[in-house]
Amino acid sequence: MRKVCGWLALVAFGLMQSAVGLARAEDQSAAAYIRSFYPPDDPKAPQARYTPRTAKLWDECFAHAEANGDACMDFDMFVQGNDFDLSDIEVEQVSGNAEHAVVRARFKNFGKDETVIFELIHDDQGWVIDEITSGCNVLTEHLRGKSTCM
Repeated sequence: MRKVCGWLALVAFGLMQSAVGLARAEDQSAAAYIRSFYPPDDPKAPQARYTPRTAKLWDECFAHAEANGDACMDFDMFVQGNDFDLSDIEVEQVSGNAEHAVVRARFKNFGKDETVIFELIHDDQGWVIDEITSGCNVLTEHLRGKSTCM
């Protein structure tokens, strides 16, 4: 009987720890979510999650690129380039609430100052990216092949 009670207590503790972990993931701030992507080559960096609208544009972009033999995107919006040597990374939420947030990432890439703005929406799994802008670069315009940024 003691072994069964001990086993049940261990299972209950494990479930409780899992629930606490899930709550922490959902409670992560918008700025912390974006900060987790820098540097991009960190093996602990999460996979970016996008809103259904933006995810659909990614899917269409990849399908178009595959059909034409082109690249969907020819640079990384997170670092504003193909290569990176990042320093002085600062990430802060500049506006928003529990459902929507705007986060600004500032850093130097190969010594050049860069600012990237992320528009986020909170869903039942945490924060998701709806838009990324930097200067004239707008993610959803690039994904549609309609960017005027040259």
